[in-house]
Amino acid sequence: MRLLSVFLVLAALCISAANAADDPGAAAFAQKVNVEIPEMGLRAALDRFFAGSHLSYTVQPEVLNVPVRLKLQDVKRETALAVLVRIVGVVVPGLSCNRDGANVALWVDATRPEPPPVEMKPDARLDRKLRLVFKEAPLRKAVEAITAETRVQFVVLPNVLDAPVTMDARDQPAAEALHALVQQLDKAQGGKGAAYCEPEGEVYIIGRRRTDL
Repeated sequence: MRLLSVFLVLAALCISAANAADDPGAAAFAQKVNVEIPEMGLRAALDRFFAGSHLSYTVQPEVLNVPVRLKLQDVKRETALAVLVRIVGVVVPGLSCNRDGANVALWVDATRPEPPPVEMKPDARLDRKLRLVFKEAPLRKAVEAITAETRVQFVVLPNVLDAPVTMDARDQPAAEALHALVQQLDKAQGGKGAAYCEPEGEVYIIGRRRTDL
């Protein structure tokens, strides 16, 4: 039995090594990272993001060097990059990102439709009951408070108004409070059902879809 166990462990290690050889960037993208990018141009932000990762990237000239700011803690590198792309995509419609092994490419695809809504699946982290009361609090301050209580990270996209929100979330599951918050936010931005809160990896995005398409 001990010999069989050793054999199975060695086999698993061999498979893991083979997968890494097939996809040289997989380990780097699965790695947990802390990202702290103060406001700076996209290309400088990407230099900072990929520094020390053994990954390379290219940005096509048509991608505007828009200002970016992002702070995330202990998330997969692939999640952080996806969030970064979504932030920039607010200003650069059609922004696309592709990874080929250890190489990342960003370009603009004018025909690329706006991503469809992502289904909200049960998340035990959002079952936590809150102890928060907001009265005309700026949206981003309210989101910071929810993050502090749930330890779930939220990113508010730059096209979302910092609208005042009011709610009594005492003894209310975080998921319910977020739903109510999005409803208020949607009403503040025209009431067209464009506001959303959806997952991006282990992070949640609060954003607003275009309604003029």
